[in-house]
Amino acid sequence: MAEPVPALTEQTVVGDAPPTVRKKVRSKRRNRCLLPVACVTAFIILLNAGISLLLFEWRTPLTVSFDMTGTVNQFMAQVASQKLSDKDVTLTTARFNQALKAALTDYQQRHQAIILVAPAVVGGIPDITDDIQATVATDMTAQ
Repeated sequence: MAEPVPALTEQTVVGDAPPTVRKKVRSKRRNRCLLPVACVTAFIILLNAGISLLLFEWRTPLTVSFDMTGTVNQFMAQVASQKLSDKDVTLTTARFNQALKAALTDYQQRHQAIILVAPAVVGGIPDITDDIQATVATDMTAQ
């Protein structure tokens, strides 16, 4: 016949004993390496941050404003005061447009700039209207 299974008692329950507490002790060799490794890591992080900031500043384009409306209106007033024929007005306007486009493109490429029209700017950025008008005037008299 089969023997009866003994009932579980408090003595047979496993896991009642507290686990042994083991203190982690670092070796002396590991303690000597921590400071140099931390210094090298900090240096690499700071170097990486510095290079990132330098590249960000170097690649950020300059933003400037230009008063296109005022420049065109000033040109039209000068052309109207000269009493030119329709053909001469057309030729002069084409030369002006070409000179203005060339001056703006040249400025943009030389300075890596974003040029905004003056009405789109609230304030706080340099205005290059005088520089561009002087360049266009020089180009118009040279042609």
